[in-house]
Amino acid sequence: MTSILPENITDENRSANYVANFFKEHKIGQILVKSNFKKQKGFSCKELLQFLVTLVFLGKNLYRYLDINTGTAPFQKDAVYRFLNECHYNWRKFLLFLSSQIIRSRIVPQLSASDSLKAANRYLPKSCLLETGEPIRNGWRSLPQTPNCRMKR
Repeated sequence: MTSILPENITDENRSANYVANFFKEHKIGQILVKSNFKKQKGFSCKELLQFLVTLVFLGKNLYRYLDINTGTAPFQKDAVYRFLNECHYNWRKFLLFLSSQIIRSRIVPQLSASDSLKAANRYLPKSCLLETGEPIRNGWRSLPQTPNCRMKR
């Protein structure tokens, strides 16, 4: 009878490799720096985020993973909670830059040459196309109001 453990280990390694390749291909480290993710102490933000994304794709939660892998876990829960609760990290900006990077690298090249510029202008906000390091302006204020959505002033 074969053990289930080697299959789990290979799945963990495969998932970790997929996540590492995704982080490298889409330059997540640079996006984190643009979004004000800075290491305070201990492990880098990229390592912590990569670990958390790998846990999501493995279908495990942090508490159970740290409970089972007490000696082999790369982080303690204090480091992860400090990373998740830091108020200076701009998660919205991170998600905006990440989604624009994925659209630029995956969706736009698959379109024909004539449609690629139109698609880039249609899908990406102008603040994403200009990578000058300027802060992202609140473009949502200029959107037309719908009957169900009213802005408070």
